[in-house]
Amino acid sequence: MYGAKEAKDTAKGNASSGLNRIGPIRAPQFVRQTVRWDYAPDICKDYKETGFCTFGDSCKFLHDRSDYKHGWEIERDYASGRLNQIDDTNYEINEDDDEFPEECYICGKPFVSPVVTRCKHYFCEACALAAFRKSKRCQICNQNTGGVFNIAKG
Repeated sequence: MYGAKEAKDTAKGNASSGLNRIGPIRAPQFVRQTVRWDYAPDICKDYKETGFCTFGDSCKFLHDRSDYKHGWEIERDYASGRLNQIDDTNYEINEDDDEFPEECYICGKPFVSPVVTRCKHYFCEACALAAFRKSKRCQICNQNTGGVFNIAKG
């Protein structure tokens, strides 16, 4: 009619609705949207984040709070050369610390039925009991033994 164009529906919306806007639209002021990707669906998220789960023992998910290195952390360690240089001696008990001595401190002879005190010193049973009659303290470090002499396993 007289050169007027009729409004048509487009991909942007319904032409008659008046919601055809061009340009950025302001975000709602009181509504905030977040997205949370669940990469581990078998782990209890509440327990992992807070250390507490409202379901308690009846929760069907795994209660695990351990963290693993991300891919970029592994690549960084590999690039810096630290990946295979982990010091395993920090986790091992040195044999020297808990080594069974070869002879009694009191008599100086090889052990005959060895016993160990609370302070981890080794003596022959007869020597330890004879020394205990004189003094209630260890012959090496002078700590109170309390009369406790355990059978040494060596």
